[in-house]
Amino acid sequence: MQPDNTIYSAIYDSPIGPLFLAVDTAGSVCWCDAVPPPENWLCRPDWEACGKLIGELQEYFLGSRKQFTLPRNLPGTGFTRDVYQAMTEIPYGSVISYTKLAEAAGSGKAARAAGNAAAENHLLIVIPCHRVVPSRFYASYAAYAADAADAADGTDSAYRENPGRYRAGGGDAKRYLLRLEQVIR
Repeated sequence: MQPDNTIYSAIYDSPIGPLFLAVDTAGSVCWCDAVPPPENWLCRPDWEACGKLIGELQEYFLGSRKQFTLPRNLPGTGFTRDVYQAMTEIPYGSVISYTKLAEAAGSGKAARAAGNAAAENHLLIVIPCHRVVPSRFYASYAAYAADAADAADGTDSAYRENPGRYRAGGGDAKRYLLRLEQVIR
């Protein structure tokens, strides 16, 4: 991100807490995070310029949007960009492990690096890092998905496992998003 580009910003009050948003003059999403963008971006507050992103986020939280259509200004280079691209391809209502994410990004033995890249994602929800979970959670989810009868009492094993950390609101926010997408109850 070049600090001399005009960047428009807004704060969206989402169900998981305030999200700081930023888009560039072309309408590409540059930031969607629980923390503000870097100060050197010199963002100009403009709710209208962020309107399309806000609209897509509202639709997502209402359950009517499964995929974001706005262009994304992907940060990073090389493997990090490959990880972000791989996260955008995780279907709504699905999860993958960090190992599977590393494989999808082209380096199957780099699960920790993929996890670190996912943890630095500043395009939360738009790049769905909440769909990447630890292997132990993924194993519970996979077993549950293969045998829906597992959840007869409404408490499937995937729900009991910790789906991992999340930048905005921690594990509770991640669980909220996975419930919204009906990954867990």
